[in-house]
Amino acid sequence: MEVHSDLDLIIIGKTGNGKSATGNSILRELDVFKSAYNTTSITDFPQTGIIKVVDCPGVLDTDIDETGADELVKEALQYALLANPSGYDAFLIVVKFSQRFTKEEQDSIKILKRILGKDVIKTHGIVVICNGDTFEHFSKTQGLTIEEFCTQQKGYFKKLLKECKNRVIVFDNITEDETIKNKQLEILIKAVDTLKANTSKYTTQHFQKANDLTEAISREKKLFTYQS
Repeated sequence: MEVHSDLDLIIIGKTGNGKSATGNSILRELDVFKSAYNTTSITDFPQTGIIKVVDCPGVLDTDIDETGADELVKEALQYALLANPSGYDAFLIVVKFSQRFTKEEQDSIKILKRILGKDVIKTHGIVVICNGDTFEHFSKTQGLTIEEFCTQQKGYFKKLLKECKNRVIVFDNITEDETIKNKQLEILIKAVDTLKANTSKYTTQHFQKANDLTEAISREKKLFTYQS
């Protein structure tokens, strides 16, 4: 099965959550995106497989402060948008099953919304839960579907799921089962098609508008602080 030729995606998430492996699964290729089992991101700038899937660097890595993360993510996303001027259909937010949604990941979502616009998760976000093999075992033992699992979530992760209107997909990036590979890809394509039917692609115009607004708010805050 081949990915639709007009499927344009950006993969984002904390380093080590499985962004590169997910990119490889979507493209049905091995090592288009390099993966690493270390604590720092191996993807310093976006890499493009067929320019339809872009793997962006992890945010708030162990060696990057918040200001640095803002600049790194902003630069990476700008690079990705310039590389594909027609824009992107969706941002895939990669998280790892059985791992707590950390303060770092909460902060990364806030950074993305600052840079891409406050409604970007609502209009273009899809949550991808990696470690699908582990989730499959959990699902069978607990008798829970992915939908039921999502309803049980709490805190910021629950808020994230609600914000993206429960567009959630489980991905098994290590399976050799072609049926599973095809099925999860079909679910992803269906989710993206739903987005495409309701909103336009995210382009450099959206990016510029969001950053102009952020800079305007920043100037107003500085002016208010000065006057106070």
